[in-house]
Amino acid sequence: MIAVVRCAKISCCSKISVQMYKLLYSKVNRNEKNPHFIRNLKLIFILYYKFGLIFAAKTMQFRVFFFLIMSTFLLACSTSKKTTNTPLKPQVTEHFPESWAGNWVGSLDIHTAKGKSQTVRMEVEIKKIDTSANRYIFALIYGEDKIKGRRAYEMLVKDPAKGLYVNDEKNTIQMEEYFINNKLYCWFEVEGSLLLSIFEKKGDELFFDIISGSAAPISTTGGQQHEGEAIPPVKTFPIKVVQNAVLKKAK
Repeated sequence: MIAVVRCAKISCCSKISVQMYKLLYSKVNRNEKNPHFIRNLKLIFILYYKFGLIFAAKTMQFRVFFFLIMSTFLLACSTSKKTTNTPLKPQVTEHFPESWAGNWVGSLDIHTAKGKSQTVRMEVEIKKIDTSANRYIFALIYGEDKIKGRRAYEMLVKDPAKGLYVNDEKNTIQMEEYFINNKLYCWFEVEGSLLLSIFEKKGDELFFDIISGSAAPISTTGGQQHEGEAIPPVKTFPIKVVQNAVLKKAK
């Protein structure tokens, strides 16, 4: 009777082992490129080895114990989110300044520390000059009078690889501009004022900002030793006026 019970137990464990190995084999085939699966599988076999030494005298109990661990592990793998090596799509970037071409119309708001001081109509005209391979019309128009309010500027494409362009005001003034992260920057000083202008295109909208203030620093701090470290002098410049415009592309 005891021998029959032992044979039944051995047969049961053998069936469990066979089922477990078949399940494990199918999981390995499906997840052979999944690093998390392989890592967890290694941990399971380490447990098998260590607990195998402990339960060496109780082979059947150990097999059942190991089968429960493996079942939990395989169930987790089957319900976990599959990882796939999906290739990254190339990032599509607009070609500047061609993609900015058009007429952009809106309002320019002028702000000081006291609040909005003025709103004027603004228009930007960007168009390639047919007679030049590297020049664009980049005209700014302020107010309702499109003739008197027109600033007939041009943009010179100088070194696109370095993001370098030139704003030609057609009156001997030429200012370098820098196209970085889909924004066009120009930083300049005129008659004691320091100005930073920024253009940015987002879909069918063109954003324009100018930050201006005195070129004379409002304060200079640092320039001395602090806890054994030489601190460089730092100049701070005041901001007096901020201008913002949101322009929509005219159809």
